[in-house]
Amino acid sequence: FHHWSNTISNTVNLKALKRDDIHADTAFVGYELSNTVGDKQLKEVCNDFSKAYECIAEDKRKMNEKMGDIFEELSILKKKCKQIDHQRKTVSNLRYDLEEILQSNIYKEDQKENLEKKLGETAEKTLVEMDEFMHLSMINGVI
Repeated sequence: FHHWSNTISNTVNLKALKRDDIHADTAFVGYELSNTVGDKQLKEVCNDFSKAYECIAEDKRKMNEKMGDIFEELSILKKKCKQIDHQRKTVSNLRYDLEEILQSNIYKEDQKENLEKKLGETAEKTLVEMDEFMHLSMINGVI
């Protein structure tokens, strides 16, 4: 037991590996152990162990890349949501301003027409963007 303990201790100096992936580090340890043992079956077990952890490390890297892409897509969708929410608030404020002017009965006709036009254009643009977001964002496709 003492012999194997020393062998593993000498082989498993993780700080010397200078990697960030525990699975790749573990694969490296298995590989190094296979080089230190003489028994053919034990060497094969160490190699199989190393290969298994190499596969895990590679699959983990691939998964992290996919998750990064998904996170980026969701960030874009979140930004678009905030933009649409801002436009909806603008529409609400324009509607309120127009209603306030109409209730005051003291306004210039061109001022009222400008607000009506701006409200109509902004509301239409916001509605189109909301509709596009719902149909084209494919949130379910991202998740």
